[in-house]
Amino acid sequence: MWYNIIEDKERTSMARKRRNDRNHVIYKLTAPTGEEYVGVTFARGRAFKRSARIRFDAHCRNAFDYGHKTLLATALLEHGREMTPVLSLRFWRMNPPKVRH
Repeated sequence: MWYNIIEDKERTSMARKRRNDRNHVIYKLTAPTGEEYVGVTFARGRAFKRSARIRFDAHCRNAFDYGHKTLLATALLEHGREMTPVLSLRFWRMNPPKVRH
């Protein structure tokens, strides 16, 4: 259901609908060889660039600390943190599609 029911011994009421939309950030990483990676992450509050930087740090952690073997992790291992800093391309608030009855 789209709402939560709070049950109490004395009363039953409906709680407010939980928000299910978020701010999203599209970002791009560029390697010195010209290879590019485009990703999407959610924005923490209004900190769009900071959110993209946090996601880049997570990509680096996956490559250097956890040994992931994805194409991006391989590029990070090859070039190090020399990949061009995160460039935020676009920000938007994503709402779920509306259902017509």
